[in-house]
Amino acid sequence: MAGWIVAAGLAGTMLAGGFKSPQDKVGVVDMEKVVFESDLGKKNADSLDEAVKARQGVLDFVRTHRVVTAEQAQRLRQLSVKADVTAAEKQELEKVKSDVVAAARDFDALNQKPSPTEADRAKLTDYNTRAQNAQVLLEDWSQQFQQELQALKDQMIADSAKRANDLLKDIAAKEGYTVIFAAPRTALYGTNDLTDRVAKALDGKR
Repeated sequence: MAGWIVAAGLAGTMLAGGFKSPQDKVGVVDMEKVVFESDLGKKNADSLDEAVKARQGVLDFVRTHRVVTAEQAQRLRQLSVKADVTAAEKQELEKVKSDVVAAARDFDALNQKPSPTEADRAKLTDYNTRAQNAQVLLEDWSQQFQQELQALKDQMIADSAKRANDLLKDIAAKEGYTVIFAAPRTALYGTNDLTDRVAKALDGKR
């Protein structure tokens, strides 16, 4: 079987020399287009967008209702960012949110009470402590969410690029390509553009 060179990732550099022999079969693929503009790439983008919105929603909720307890905050995070939430978990999430909103209303009412009792003052102290802890939590979560989202994006790209490269290698082996360039702008005249074929194969199409 003839040897061949294929794209190794998303870099747009040329992966072979500028000269080819008459027997060479040369192809080209825009791997960035395959990974990001294929149906799979668009699906990944939608999934990433949902992940961003879910995490931003958690931050916004806690920022608005800072009297959340540590236990409530952790459960809110777990259930809000979970990919596949069951009906029971959705119900639990709504219950946690409802409890937090009720506590926030109680906090506001106590702050406006002209003559708070000793029990009222104790609750206010607890609520203020929760609010301080929530601020620290928000700062930590903001950093953690950024890292999580970047890792998710990187993993999606890496997985898609690997699958695309495997498909490209299969095409090259079956059809006798000896050289494949990593992007159209590096292609030599008369090369075969395999971009659409790889993208369709990546999406499970023919």
